[in-house]
Amino acid sequence: MSAMMRTFRYRLRSPLGGLAADLSARTLPPGEAAASPVVIHRGVRLLLPETSLHREDLAWLSFVVALRVRRRSGPLRLRVGRQRHFGETAVTGIDFLASFLRTGRLHGIGIGSTLGEVDRAIRHRFVDVVDEAGESLRRDYGFVEFYFNPGDEWVMSGGSIELHRLASGPDLAREWARTTGVEFPRHVAWADVREELGRVPGAPELTVGDQGGFLEYRAAASNVSVIVVDDEEEERGYHAGHGDVWSVSLWAPVRAK
Repeated sequence: MSAMMRTFRYRLRSPLGGLAADLSARTLPPGEAAASPVVIHRGVRLLLPETSLHREDLAWLSFVVALRVRRRSGPLRLRVGRQRHFGETAVTGIDFLASFLRTGRLHGIGIGSTLGEVDRAIRHRFVDVVDEAGESLRRDYGFVEFYFNPGDEWVMSGGSIELHRLASGPDLAREWARTTGVEFPRHVAWADVREELGRVPGAPELTVGDQGGFLEYRAAASNVSVIVVDDEEEERGYHAGHGDVWSVSLWAPVRAK
């Protein structure tokens, strides 16, 4: 296989500054690389730069590389170099949702993550709501919510992406893109997510159920479910229309501790 070099640009902006990565990747024939790779998926391996990486940087690199991986015959290795500077966002909400359906992880966090880990992963304004008994915590980022159980520290037990809120509040999506680097459209068609999911290595099997005006597509392997508007009379506007994703939820099969 001849070497092919491509560069992908990923951007994150926040009120405190910014972070950007230019990922230059090329394919290598099997056996050519001497370095020990990190397995991203099956035959896809990430060869790290010679300088050491923090584990959270490694998780981010693995995530963004996985978003760009497509099905290929034979093993594929990617050599990655980084360069930091400011710029625009590059990851779409469709890519993000497809990856979430496969892994059950958002920005590297998921069921069992602590509140501290969520704080480090997502730097976006929020409101915390604790019930009167102190037995549950809901963190609301606007159209993204996480739920936590108590213990020695709060532990994530579930979450949801309330995409229907974007139809009447597009500013929510713009703010999220500015602080996380993921850009969601005002309306998200389930057909677009399914198409992208078909390109993702290791896409989970989905079961479908009728929820009365909605269809639920559930991925048991990742504990993620998608609610889609199934009313043909619903038109897009200040609310989600027929065939649009209403919400995407992450649920724990047992109580997270």
